[in-house]
Amino acid sequence: MNSAKKTYRAIFIDTSKKTSWIEEYSIDEVMGPIELGVKLHLERFESWRKPVYHPDNALVLGAGILAGTKLYGVHRFIAVFRSPMTHGLHVSAMGGAAFQFNVNADALVFIGQSSEPLIVKVFDEGSGEPKVEFYEIKQEKLFSIWREYRGHRGIYALQEYLLDEYRDFYTKYSSRSVLVGPAAYYSNNGALASLTIVKDRIDYGSEDFAARAGGGSVLLKAHGVAAVIYGGTYDRSKNQPAELLDISALNKLYTELMGKPYPQIVIETGSKYRYDSKLNTGGTFGGNYPHLGVTTPMIHWNMIYASKEVRQKLHGLIMKYMWEKFNQEAIVTKSWKTCGEPCPLACKKVRKGKYKSDYEPYNGLGPFIGIFDVHDAERVVEVADAYGFDAIELGYIIGFIFEAVSRDLLKPEEVGISGTPILDPERISLETSAWNAKLAVELVEKLAFGANPLLRLVAERGVRDAAENTRHYVC
Repeated sequence: MNSAKKTYRAIFIDTSKKTSWIEEYSIDEVMGPIELGVKLHLERFESWRKPVYHPDNALVLGAGILAGTKLYGVHRFIAVFRSPMTHGLHVSAMGGAAFQFNVNADALVFIGQSSEPLIVKVFDEGSGEPKVEFYEIKQEKLFSIWREYRGHRGIYALQEYLLDEYRDFYTKYSSRSVLVGPAAYYSNNGALASLTIVKDRIDYGSEDFAARAGGGSVLLKAHGVAAVIYGGTYDRSKNQPAELLDISALNKLYTELMGKPYPQIVIETGSKYRYDSKLNTGGTFGGNYPHLGVTTPMIHWNMIYASKEVRQKLHGLIMKYMWEKFNQEAIVTKSWKTCGEPCPLACKKVRKGKYKSDYEPYNGLGPFIGIFDVHDAERVVEVADAYGFDAIELGYIIGFIFEAVSRDLLKPEEVGISGTPILDPERISLETSAWNAKLAVELVEKLAFGANPLLRLVAERGVRDAAENTRHYVC
């Protein structure tokens, strides 16, 4: 067996001084990004003593020590930061984004705060000496790109811009990016997004997000970073055990231990994410709705006040107009993708060649806010993802606002929407679904760019704090 890794290497990136350096930690001390993040926040930066957007709110973006092996699922990028939503230390993950992190390092640590938004380039030309370059982008230009670039918006527009500006880099190193959208500027709910690039083009449907708890907001507002581009030719397998680099060796090991080859074990244990033959469906979208039944969270939790018959009717709408359409468009067509690293589960179920459809965002921005057709929910999820929101958390925000308006606690014009949403369980129909989707898209647009003072209060301070302060904003 080859000697295993002895150290965990982190590239520190000070965006105030536009400098970088490498620090190494013993594996006995730091085995991965979570341990590194905890150590830095507790022992070095004491971030709990400081404002959440202080430059010392170090954002760690790192891979585990098994990255570079043939194991599946070990190329996740893990983000560790102090959350602007909870004010506690938080861990968020995106699948596959570390597969192209071909540099002689395991993690990036962002500190400092640039006065202008930055695009940070990290690469290794194979020598094992990582390089970091900084490129300023004017705030006005960044917002212009987010609003529209080559027919795209938000993170997709920014990625298209980066492909145009740094195409040679993407081509040479098969690079990938982590970037943010306007939600990172105007809310505490900004996500870290990463889009898979195949042959210099965005591979729609395989994108991933480390969205929970506002890591994108920390990257942009605490450190001034709008995008990180990374790649290289460094061989990350150099320090890995030979047995983990040979799929035949893994198959032999798993056959001895479990009686079946490694890929077969992964497929069987992950059947929910690939394909469940009992339900004839796959992915979280396909598996969760039949399982949850009438307990599916709907209409901002108001389903708990409805009779079982009404809840059954609502779940029937889900199964007919969301679940069945999903199966027709994603499962029957076998339009399945990975998150960017080789994996037999192919858990990304993609509809219409573009729309990655997972249960959590589609329910949060679907039945939870009174939308019961997958194509209506798709409109809301698409714009939420584009603007770089955590789509799950956004569902709670929209649900809160929808219920306040529907109960006449707020007026539609006070939150900038064109009418009153329908959350009454007795009135839900395909017509109200389309209507609620229209209003939800209006809300997302205004939340993304801080266009409404009341919505901006909600986005920046959260629904509870905002509810206590709305009297200052409502006429």
